[in-house]
Amino acid sequence: MFLSFLDLSNNLLSGSLPDCWATKRMINFLNLSNNNLSGGIPSSFGNLLTLEALYLRTNALVGELSMTLSSCIRLRFLDLGENKLSGVIPEWIGEKLSELYVLVLGSNRLHGRFPLQVCWLNNLQVLDLSNNRLSGSIPRCFGNFTAMARRSFGDDMTSNVLSSGKTSSEEDYFQDNALVKWKGKERSFERSGLQLLTSIDLSRNSLSEELPDEITSLYDLASLNVSNNKLHGEIPKAIGRLKSIQSLDLSRNEFSRRIPSSLVEITSLGYLDLSNNNLSGRIPTGTQLQSFNDTSYGGNPQFCGPPLSPRRGPLPVVEKKDVGEDDDDFWESYIGMGVGALVSVLCLYSVCI
Repeated sequence: MFLSFLDLSNNLLSGSLPDCWATKRMINFLNLSNNNLSGGIPSSFGNLLTLEALYLRTNALVGELSMTLSSCIRLRFLDLGENKLSGVIPEWIGEKLSELYVLVLGSNRLHGRFPLQVCWLNNLQVLDLSNNRLSGSIPRCFGNFTAMARRSFGDDMTSNVLSSGKTSSEEDYFQDNALVKWKGKERSFERSGLQLLTSIDLSRNSLSEELPDEITSLYDLASLNVSNNKLHGEIPKAIGRLKSIQSLDLSRNEFSRRIPSSLVEITSLGYLDLSNNNLSGRIPTGTQLQSFNDTSYGGNPQFCGPPLSPRRGPLPVVEKKDVGEDDDDFWESYIGMGVGALVSVLCLYSVCI
């Protein structure tokens, strides 16, 4: 009899991971998350050729992502979040782990740019690279995540995860689960939820340039979070193509100009945060957009329209002078105030039409 499932999560295990996995070749499911494990990922993990799900979340693992995992070509679920892993995202993740449907590397110390090979993960449903030190642009090839563009995919993938050698009772007990930032809060999704979930979380990095238009082709995407980066330019005009989006967070970036009018075409939106950007103009009129709290739009000084309250700028302050001392200067100052106020009103009006 061989060991197929090993779950030692949520304990007080400490020390380094043992490098003795060569004798455990038939493991399908390995969960060591939520412990105090340290050190690097052992090289003998490369012998786990039947491994389909690996959870090492919330430990104190260090070092770069070991290439030994590239041998685990049957991996479909990889969660290494909330550790102290460093280095760059390796190219072999996209080259070798083509079966991945969940990839969680969030809350580590990864840096550098996205390797284009990540876009080869056509089966990906959940991508979490949040809270790292990633830089550069979001690749346009993100539009290649075809599993995020078709509804039927989830049922096919999650029903087959951990399929090798399990009994019905094992299947009931060992269910995939993922922690996902959903509508502003971290939430745990288990298998039934993962079947319907498609999510990209790139928040809290140093990503720059524009949000690529190609991301709007992910018609089945349910959650997109790119907050707390340095993204700039316009929000893609075709953002309304994301008909399944329920949670959209673009806050704390440098997006500018108007909100695309196509955003009103999304009727499934339950959470929206566009705050703290450089957006301007009137918020498009749509039943759902006006239903959000004004905090969803705050920190954009040139925004106007419901649900924001009408802006009332402060009255200009003029230093008191003795009229008799310099009548000409006194009246010139009031004429200047009047012209300035008129210009301000006209500018405000032009922004909100």
